[in-house]
Amino acid sequence: MTPAPLLAGVYAADKADRLVRVAEPARRAGWAVALWALGETDERLAGVTKGSGPGFRLENLNRVLAPALDEARWVVLCDDDVEFARGDVVRLVAECEAAGFGLAQPAHAPGSHVSHGHTRAVPRSRAREVTFIECGPISVVSPRWSERVLPLPEWRGMGWGLELEWMDLRAEGCVLGIVDAVTYLHLDAVGQTYDETVERERMRAELAARGIDDLSACQSTLATWRPWRRRPPWRGREAAA
Repeated sequence: MTPAPLLAGVYAADKADRLVRVAEPARRAGWAVALWALGETDERLAGVTKGSGPGFRLENLNRVLAPALDEARWVVLCDDDVEFARGDVVRLVAECEAAGFGLAQPAHAPGSHVSHGHTRAVPRSRAREVTFIECGPISVVSPRWSERVLPLPEWRGMGWGLELEWMDLRAEGCVLGIVDAVTYLHLDAVGQTYDETVERERMRAELAARGIDDLSACQSTLATWRPWRRRPPWRGREAAA
């Protein structure tokens, strides 16, 4: 039996309200919740905050993920600058499981701070099989792919470029997806709480090494699961194969 899903996140004291709201449905559903406080621990999250202190995003996520990596389970990685607009974290994982996604994210709702237009919610779509997903601020890892993805590569600091590694997993059969049935707002612009210069330069070098001039050229929708269809089309291809 697969263990209960895990919600892992990092929060600053002045943004704890957001993770309180994100975590509530997960806690009601009996999920494991493991958070890292960048500073003072919020009393509402004291029971699920596993430690505190500074550090880069991937390092801190690994600190709370480590005790849970002995068994494969659904894992949701979440930052403290988000709120769900439609659905919640529990529905997000349910949709990912129904779609058969290996790695996935919810779609951005109108008004969200968006880095890639490809990730905005699409009308008349339940979910999409895509060639690219973001490594944050909300990412979903399926049990099947947790050993390949976790622990996170800490040398990537805040996570820039992790998307490229995830893109490569498609060649191994990992289905990347965006769930349009569940949407969220990214409330803060990228780089507000850290200097993104080093991350941006490393990303630029990685793209050049791959011969990629523009990351948007890697962002395609391969198939769309319409709400009125019982099964996603990529699942149909699996059955046929």
